[in-house]
Amino acid sequence: MTEPPSPATSSSTKPLFGYWAFRANNRGSVNRYILGWSGVEYEEKRYTSGDEWGADKANLGMDFPNLPYVKNGDFFVTESKVVSAYLCDKFAPDLIGDTPEERARILQIQENLLDDYWKWFSGIFRTDDKESMLTEGLKIMKVAADYLGDDKDWLANGKVSLVDFILFEQMESCHAMAGDDRFETAYPNLKAHHDRVAALPKMAAFLASDKHLAAPFVPPFAKIPF
Repeated sequence: MTEPPSPATSSSTKPLFGYWAFRANNRGSVNRYILGWSGVEYEEKRYTSGDEWGADKANLGMDFPNLPYVKNGDFFVTESKVVSAYLCDKFAPDLIGDTPEERARILQIQENLLDDYWKWFSGIFRTDDKESMLTEGLKIMKVAADYLGDDKDWLANGKVSLVDFILFEQMESCHAMAGDDRFETAYPNLKAHHDRVAALPKMAAFLASDKHLAAPFVPPFAKIPF
């Protein structure tokens, strides 16, 4: 991937997505999936150090400087879930519902997928006991497995949406952390859902492209690196 210029000086008309150079679930790769799905031409700034981010942060002119961010023309937006909603609204409206009710359902599922998951996942910064983390992770993923059940292909409104990308990336992260198939074995319906998402033509094309960040999933200072 060609490194874009600093967002503070870039005059590109392409939207620019800025985040750390790791996957980070919905904060990083899910937003990359949305952009890939949309087909919009975009650039990405992948930060590899706090100094690099600090140099840009001081000159961006954002109201609330943070990662991830999106720069689209003169417009900046930050905060991970807001970034996801903006990218869907602007470039991939099919991923966030056709009516206020469909949108509300998607956002409700998003909250329920992310709240307990992040409380658990952030444990990689507090402990190196991987087996204990994985045992707890299996309990966390049961919520999504129970909601999906065996009668739904997609989580919301009978069609693929933002929350399917979130669940897909959660399963990717769980598999990478475990280094085995214990999550897929425990929850065959989540594996089937993951495989459906990966097989979607636009998703498959993105995953095979140089825009896709295959690894790492977490920063190098995590106590459980993967």
